Amino acid sequence: ECLLHVKEMTMQREVEIEVDSMDKAGNFIGYMWVDNSNLSVQLVSEGYASMHFTADKSPYANMIKNAEDSAKAGKKKIWANYTGEEETAVQAEEEAKQLNEERKVNYEEILVSEVTDEGKIYGCSTKDGRALEALMSSIREEFSSNPPLAGAYVPKRNEICAAKFVDNEWYRAKVEKVSGSDVSVLYIDYGNRAVVPKTKVATLPASLNSQPGFAKMYSLALCSMPEDEEMAALSIQGLKEDLLDQSVKINVEYRVGSDQYVTVHDKSTDEDIGKGLVSDGLLLVDRKAGRKLASLLKEYEDAMSQAKKAHLNIWRYGDITADDAKEFGK
Repeated sequence: ECLLHVKEMTMQREVEIEVDSMDKAGNFIGYMWVDNSNLSVQLVSEGYASMHFTADKSPYANMIKNAEDSAKAGKKKIWANYTGEEETAVQAEEEAKQLNEERKVNYEEILVSEVTDEGKIYGCSTKDGRALEALMSSIREEFSSNPPLAGAYVPKRNEICAAKFVDNEWYRAKVEKVSGSDVSVLYIDYGNRAVVPKTKVATLPASLNSQPGFAKMYSLALCSMPEDEEMAALSIQGLKEDLLDQSVKINVEYRVGSDQYVTVHDKSTDEDIGKGLVSDGLLLVDRKAGRKLASLLKEYEDAMSQAKKAHLNIWRYGDITADDAKEFGK
């Protein structure tokens, strides 16, 4: 069935290939683009294939992972009987293994471009700043020279397209949902989300689709938000005030599946921003077992204890038990 699907998509059609490497037999290994669609992502999104572990380091890793998650949720093809129980057990085992390793500190500087309502942060490495600026310049030039015909593009879920933002400029975006005349998109180079009319999305030329999205998603390590909506809103406000549009240093402490959990530090003072938000009574501590973060966890717990005693922000009405907390993105 998969073979037939690929034949129908590619036979007697012009395609573009992106060569990543070559095997011992001289066969090219890489990606194929058909009608501006990455074939690997398309096959995974339809449930014909799963994400291979070698794709973790691919520039299209996030796209492939998102496509797989969507296929699993829809129980498509190979995921028809998927429950997630086995995967959850494997993730828990891998997380426990990571938390008992030696802690390594290797800071990367990012510009935080978005803080979501789930407490996730999106950021672009400052090393990629010039490349992102060049891409944006190319997009503006392309759509200024060749303005798209409104409504000519038919958006499909998981496709990468061009979409206008509130500033009325074009940006690269991923189609997350199509509902009537509206399209829900994720701007892959900044992490923002929006619902735009179909007249404000367009085909993205293949030449502008070769680079992966510059924005990467992170969660704060050892931190969680209160379940109560009013209290959670305080957490989000604090995160935005301290992080949004700021250049910060991050260190990846552990991973859960494809999610990266990081500590975030102020560039000039080296202050741990996550711990600072905990001490201000704006975040809870997510207690992780294991020797890797034991010392850091104690610092966070001491900060939370002080915030409790002072009845700061989320603690103003008293104690909040662990059962009332939720992890970022859950």
